[in-house]
Amino acid sequence: MTRRPSPGYLAGFMDGEGSLMIAKYAGRGLRGYHYRARISIANTNRLVLEEIRRVYGGILARQAPRKPRWNASYHLI
Repeated sequence: MTRRPSPGYLAGFMDGEGSLMIAKYAGRGLRGYHYRARISIANTNRLVLEEIRRVYGGILARQAPRKPRWNASYHLI
């Protein structure tokens, strides 16, 4: 990818490869729980996820393949 990914491109990519979640975190002490929105995009093409991360931010993680013939997958959170 040589151009900056547009919001429309990101929306289409999210529609096909992403998920929206609400993550639950334990509060400190007795303060209960906190909830935060989380977006995750998974793909085997690390370069496209790196380009999205460069423009929009996030954390990129690698997941080893579960079977020998599979490719590693990458998750942008």
